[in-house]
Amino acid sequence: MEKYPALGFTHEYLDMTRGEQMHAWWKKIRLMYDIDHEKFFTGPKADNPFRWHLFHSTMPANALYMSIQVFYQVVDMLGSDRQRDLWLKPIQNFNMIGAYAQSELGHGSNVAGLETTAVFDKETDEFVINMQSLTATKYWPGCLGLWSNHSAIFARLLIDGKDYGVQIFMVQLRSMQTHEQLPGVEVGDIGPKLGQTNNDNGYCIL
Repeated sequence: MEKYPALGFTHEYLDMTRGEQMHAWWKKIRLMYDIDHEKFFTGPKADNPFRWHLFHSTMPANALYMSIQVFYQVVDMLGSDRQRDLWLKPIQNFNMIGAYAQSELGHGSNVAGLETTAVFDKETDEFVINMQSLTATKYWPGCLGLWSNHSAIFARLLIDGKDYGVQIFMVQLRSMQTHEQLPGVEVGDIGPKLGQTNNDNGYCIL
């Protein structure tokens, strides 16, 4: 890492605005990706000093951590062969930036209490995802407010009125061409917080 001083921490970071911090972190992400693309996405943290340094040493926090670390791993570990073929490459190329949307405003990490539902519509052969109350709002997921165009949404699967428990659904939030929010989607930044100011914590209402 000594070969790339730009990856280190400088005190100038403390004087940057939030937008400047996010941009600075993106440049570090891009540099590390260019240095070694293979190690960037592969291997567990403990066995990959390269990625460990990326996530825990270069800056206090970063706007893309959840997409690179958690969103990618959800697809890689839980996706089918077809889903991995469809999604992993776009994630690696930063065309598909995703959030891990589990926490809700009224439930935090209490997965058993999540209110978001995914009702299977047999006529259209699709899942209709709905947050019918304020407390069901997805709240706090990193990379959700400004950066993500997709999200792994935790929701209760309902088929013919029967509850099949919490499942994970891939949901597109923004246009891949314009980054505008899609119809029926409201996403945004949750605002100032103490620490990790350059992390893109957001909310989502469907």
